[in-house]
Amino acid sequence: MSKSDKPLPQHSNFHRQGIFAVVGPDGDIDFDTFASTAHAARANYLRKASHTWSAALEKGSEIHEYEPMARVVKEPSTSATGVEELLPGVPKTAEDWSLYTDVPGAEDAALTLAEELSQLLRAEAINVVAIRDVEQIRRARAYVRREMQSVMSSLSSLGADDTEPRAILDEILCRAFRPE
Repeated sequence: MSKSDKPLPQHSNFHRQGIFAVVGPDGDIDFDTFASTAHAARANYLRKASHTWSAALEKGSEIHEYEPMARVVKEPSTSATGVEELLPGVPKTAEDWSLYTDVPGAEDAALTLAEELSQLLRAEAINVVAIRDVEQIRRARAYVRREMQSVMSSLSSLGADDTEPRAILDEILCRAFRPE
């Protein structure tokens, strides 16, 4: 996913449809806040926060609008190490994926999940979203989910097959395979 360069002003059109999330002062996306409106993203943040939105703004949190990754990435790119780069918006750490962070190998598992998902999205999402055929989009989404479930099952000892990582995957797939 690609983050907008500028955060939405506090009293901007918070009910406009799109993909929105809260970004913390450190620049990290709060994956639990993704929503279809800025208002809903702010509400998701406040449900789990122990302070007001004004306090969050003072600390440096912002709401940004995102574009589905299938519309942002045109070609796979390769890093200097030869590994395909991860798509923006794909969780990269054990904490982002809600894996068992206290178990050795969790960070490697998170990277495996991120690399696999990035590769599958590049292969499937970019082509079908451009076509705008809802049935092809549905099939491509189901294929990516099946492939990821296989990877997640193989990493179940690290929590990858639990409810939370599957929900994170489903949220990403909903955004990536959303027809215009």
